[in-house]
Amino acid sequence: MQIHSLFSIPVIQLEFSKHLEYSFSDFPKKNKIPNGWECSVYSSWPNIRPDDEFIDYNVVESLKNDLKKEINYAFYDLKIPTKWYFSDFWYNYYYDNQGQEEHDHIPGVGYPLYYWSGIYFHTMNNTRVTNFSNPLPLYSTHQYPGCREGKISDSHFKYWTPNIKDGDIILFPPYLKHTVPPSGNSEKIRFTFSFNLSL
Repeated sequence: MQIHSLFSIPVIQLEFSKHLEYSFSDFPKKNKIPNGWECSVYSSWPNIRPDDEFIDYNVVESLKNDLKKEINYAFYDLKIPTKWYFSDFWYNYYYDNQGQEEHDHIPGVGYPLYYWSGIYFHTMNNTRVTNFSNPLPLYSTHQYPGCREGKISDSHFKYWTPNIKDGDIILFPPYLKHTVPPSGNSEKIRFTFSFNLSL
């Protein structure tokens, strides 16, 4: 018997080797919600501005350079082209009961498609991580009792949640929808940098 996993979706997870070189002070708990978002979060989307009130822009540029080197090590190993740039680079800061609605990173009409998207998980504090959604809307039509326990169980899940720790990077196709469930602990914060890459 053979099982063929057709049209697999690549998600790359790696550790950022310079993670401990980057520390940031806590942000105050408040909202800064970009237009069109339906969530509670403090975000600098679509880019961190040179006059950002919390992060020095020289640190941002250094972080981007180090992340690019780390990502390119993985791309080179996977034979993925390494001539790309950050089209967008922003942070999201979440406190209790803050999260993000399901979304993808497909740009608006008239804009070129992104190459890859990614998240650098700087501070997780054991809070909930990103949930990725099954992109096949009809996946549930062939479900049956016990379908999530067999050898093809991964084809029946609606969501996939990676096992993430501080300093991890996740790279994924821009079309892959994902969400951030709100955390219920006021003492826990979740601080991430998100980005889109263009060739």
